[in-house]
Amino acid sequence: MDEYELLHPPVREARITVRRFLLLAVLAVAGFFVLLMVSIGFYSYFTFRCHTAGVCDKIPFDSETWQFGQANETYIRIRMVDDLRSNHALLGMTQDAIDDLLGPGRTETLFDCDYIYWLGPERQSFIVIDSEFLCLNFVNGKVSEHKLVVD
Repeated sequence: MDEYELLHPPVREARITVRRFLLLAVLAVAGFFVLLMVSIGFYSYFTFRCHTAGVCDKIPFDSETWQFGQANETYIRIRMVDDLRSNHALLGMTQDAIDDLLGPGRTETLFDCDYIYWLGPERQSFIVIDSEFLCLNFVNGKVSEHKLVVD
């Protein structure tokens, strides 16, 4: 405390008041950001988690539905892909057999895949901004690898 503050007590009280105000302001801003982040987390979890779009409601694979879709069905492929991969022996199938089963795949080199099929929105994400794809690679005209990739 300096001599000026001793002679003028309101100055000292004003400095204490300003410090209290700044401390409260910093705490209020920090509290706001914490509350904002928690709110965004809860909103994202309950809005974008898997079941809200029906994306994780698995259904048996059906070749015709996979290729041509079904009226009023969204993201039908992503609901079938787990059954397709576990119950159909994709490894070793010829490219013609894949074309008959899944339809012709896109041949973009986006993920270093020979065939790629868009499935729908990513299932296991905190905030859904990406898509999932089925990626098939061929060696000597037969499937050598199948995997799920996310963009």
